[in-house]
Amino acid sequence: MEDVMKADVFFFVTTIIVVILGIISAVAIIFFVKILSRLNSLSKHVEEEVEHILLDVSSFRGSIRSIVQKAESFISFFSRKDPPSPNRTTKKRRTKKTNT
Repeated sequence: MEDVMKADVFFFVTTIIVVILGIISAVAIIFFVKILSRLNSLSKHVEEEVEHILLDVSSFRGSIRSIVQKAESFISFFSRKDPPSPNRTTKKRRTKKTNT
């Protein structure tokens, strides 16, 4: 009879430990799911911000290109050599005649 009582106590203690471990595991899983949910929303937010940054960089690059093109045309306007016009006559050099 004493063996049966020891077995009953063993199964009772084991059942309590299994229930406690189950509750702890359930709480840990719930926290883990919450953390994953927060990470998911955070990654979506980061993705949206990255798209906004890419659009800003693209617009910035477009602005820089237009500024560079304006600067190039401004510089080329002042550094351009006008080709001689067809109506203009060119002066011929006079060569010195040597008396021989």
